[in-house]
Amino acid sequence: MSRSVTWRLAQALLGALIHVGTWVVFQWGVMYLASGAPSRVAYGMMAAWWATLYIGYVMSVRLRTLPVIVLASALWVGLTIWSPWREVYREPGEIITTGRFLYEVAWGVLIYGSPIIVNAGVRHLHDRLRRSGSSVPST
Repeated sequence: MSRSVTWRLAQALLGALIHVGTWVVFQWGVMYLASGAPSRVAYGMMAAWWATLYIGYVMSVRLRTLPVIVLASALWVGLTIWSPWREVYREPGEIITTGRFLYEVAWGVLIYGSPIIVNAGVRHLHDRLRRSGSSVPST
């Protein structure tokens, strides 16, 4: 592998680690703090989404991190489907089809990967405006 490919892979893995770490810390932290609230999971997910959006932008988590998030999401869904510890599925007798598995992976990527996609769009727009000569501050 060339140095360029190795560097990109390292950046993608570090970006995924930052993204997942931020998400876990904020979701579980808010769920712990709001332990009496019936909507604590939703509060945790909203806080985690915004935290990963902000921290991902500040730490320059790039779009190349997304494939790592896709693989991690597929692994997580697979583990929760076929393990006795069920985080995603509550019904132990539920039969999971390939379509359902792909649906769950796509939904996970949409939720957990969307801050990365939003940041990529914001960066692209920022770069275009800066190149066009607008008075946009550099990051």
